[in-house]
Amino acid sequence: MAPILPVDCFEEIFRFLQEDKTSLHSCILVNRLWCENTSPFLWRQPFTFIGITLRASEKLIQTYISCLNEKDRRLLITNGIKLPKLLKRSTFNYVTFLRNFNLERLRKSISRWMKLNQQKYDQVSQDILLYVLLRFITKYCPALESVYIVLKSQPIKPISGNSINMHFKFDDWADKFTSIRKFSIDFTDEPFDYNEDNEIHNIARLIKSQNILQHIKFIGKYQVCPEFIISSLGDTLTEAEFYNLNFEDDTSNILECCKNLEVLIFDGCYFPMGTTKQPLSSASLSQISKLHIIETDFHFNDDVLISLIRNTNSNLQELYITRHVYHDKIESLQRINSALVKYCPNITSLNIPFYTNELIYLSTFIKAFPKLRSLSIGSRWFDESPINYRSFEFGRILPTTLQCLEINMPCSFTAELFEMFLALLKSPLEILRIPYCQCISDQHLDVITRYLGNSLKELDIQWAGCVTKEGYLKAQNHIKFIYIKNSEEIV
Repeated sequence: MAPILPVDCFEEIFRFLQEDKTSLHSCILVNRLWCENTSPFLWRQPFTFIGITLRASEKLIQTYISCLNEKDRRLLITNGIKLPKLLKRSTFNYVTFLRNFNLERLRKSISRWMKLNQQKYDQVSQDILLYVLLRFITKYCPALESVYIVLKSQPIKPISGNSINMHFKFDDWADKFTSIRKFSIDFTDEPFDYNEDNEIHNIARLIKSQNILQHIKFIGKYQVCPEFIISSLGDTLTEAEFYNLNFEDDTSNILECCKNLEVLIFDGCYFPMGTTKQPLSSASLSQISKLHIIETDFHFNDDVLISLIRNTNSNLQELYITRHVYHDKIESLQRINSALVKYCPNITSLNIPFYTNELIYLSTFIKAFPKLRSLSIGSRWFDESPINYRSFEFGRILPTTLQCLEINMPCSFTAELFEMFLALLKSPLEILRIPYCQCISDQHLDVITRYLGNSLKELDIQWAGCVTKEGYLKAQNHIKFIYIKNSEEIV
């Protein structure tokens, strides 16, 4: 008989499969030993594995209900929730394996389970089951590593006339879960009254109680981002993302405590004009390697962004910035570009706005980044100027390290001019994206396949309006993936 591997070896093997649901499920069926060692990995992120399918959501809730003790089951039955008659006790208490928690998917899974299993289907019943499961998770889950919460403007509240008094607002989590690494909060439901709602204050307490929090993500719907949430962030943080949020009052010291931040993203955010101090002006953020400022109205002068770039100490590798930040001043663009050239020689990914008539200056600018692997050139939608010979000369100086090129301009150019550009290009491109150029025709595709057919894996010509079925199929013989919005109509 072959010797049995130590349990530690099994754990290491299954750890490599923890993102592969199918393989993990197969391992569970081998024998009891494999089942015992595989189940913790399969059930650590159930909300990721279930996706959006109705049946998987129902099975998840059914399994969690089977883990409940008799007291919790009776509580559900007393409040009108019918449980399956042949509900067996689960093999494991699967909640103890949970590490990645998603409140919104739990809510939706409960809703789907109720639709399939209950004659009475209302919000009160859903809230009761949600309360019971959240309380059960709080009691038996030993630790959480990732949390995603969608805050509702009407959270779980006491329900009169029922035998259950529901006051679950995460008030126990700050003491229970202190090792969360990634925390995402979605504010997109409705405006909140931050003065009256304790739930958001408990979330702030929860964030502040973390010992190893590394990644925070806030998603809004243009609401004011509460200052007490931002002030709860600490120096363990390495990634911070803000989407569609309104920052009011003095924002000069925002993220001042996050000295080890490596990734900073502002997307669709707003900073007010009436402040005396500039946003982020007090934050040094010397470890930043990835900086995205996308469609965000900072209302600051160039000095703040230049200061951020200078303080990265050559650590900056990825910069994504949109024209909106520059307020249409070409002087701003030139100053910030000069700072990039001077302080950021290790840039590998760059998304920066240029008007079509500014492309002639791109050659001298790109020379400063010999490690560049991804370049995206964008502009405003109304810039539909044709590209001339001199504009495309920047192909000559693109580094051989370049793998991805995006031209996010609604510009136009002939196939002959694009052939000249590709002939100058020494980079073995794997990805080419020119999604907004409606001029792309069969002749353009022929040029692309002749010059890049051996290396190109992905081609995005989303709005191409002059491509025929023959040209599309011919290009597919050379390029693995071609994205055209109307490809079904073409074929």
